[in-house]
Amino acid sequence: RSHAPLPRFTNMQDYVRRFVITVDNLPRNIVPSQLSALQRVPEPLMVDRDASGTLTLSPRNGDRYAPLIGFLESLEPATLVKLYSRFYPLMDQEYKSLGYPEGRFHDRVIFAIDDMLAAPRPTGPIELIQPRVLYEYADPALRTRSAGQKVMIRVGPDNAERLRGLLQRWRAQLLGQAAN
Repeated sequence: RSHAPLPRFTNMQDYVRRFVITVDNLPRNIVPSQLSALQRVPEPLMVDRDASGTLTLSPRNGDRYAPLIGFLESLEPATLVKLYSRFYPLMDQEYKSLGYPEGRFHDRVIFAIDDMLAAPRPTGPIELIQPRVLYEYADPALRTRSAGQKVMIRVGPDNAERLRGLLQRWRAQLLGQAAN
């Protein structure tokens, strides 16, 4: 397979550190964008405004994520797990250097995947507010979700289902189970 899309979607500089930081922060409130393993989606967040001025996440917003989801789907779970196993000692060492000397990075990976899989599946329009520059979910129950769960909402329902399937397959491979 061609790896040409890799730089389009990933921040390759200091990748192991970025990957560990990203995974560690997915179940938290925010992933620091300057340290993310993934490139920002190039287009701005797409919002709709109704006649009363209410802002909602546009259903077209998911289109921004389709190329990334397609790229992720092109990666074979077994190959990813082989790479993960090969570089795991470096990732675990980096995780320990972040302040988790007794922690295992592998446990954090599974926790981050499980957290994303537990993301709600909102139906209907998702109302937004814009208290400053960035948009936030109007619903406090969505606004207080983890960064990973917010991603699952932001990518749109179709992409979220595709991503759920990927996460389930990756999790099964990581745990040595047969993927369903």
